[in-house]
Amino acid sequence: MDIRVSQTKAVAKIRNQQCFSALDSDGIWKISINEYVPLVCVALHDGSGFPFELEQHCLLASEGRVFEEDPHTAKLGDGFPLLLRP
Repeated sequence: MDIRVSQTKAVAKIRNQQCFSALDSDGIWKISINEYVPLVCVALHDGSGFPFELEQHCLLASEGRVFEEDPHTAKLGDGFPLLLRP
């Protein structure tokens, strides 16, 4: 299971070029850094981890978001050394 970190702690780890895998403290995004390379894989449509408090600001209804999301997008990036996903 991934550890939970604040954005501040995640940024500090990145600035120190520490390798780590973590879930942010709000449970919105996950990051996995196995090696620092000039390439980042970002899986924007991975699953439905949309924060409840932001739903009122979204133009798509819940059903529409589920249709647009792909719960397997991040699997394509599993082999990349830097992966950021919701």
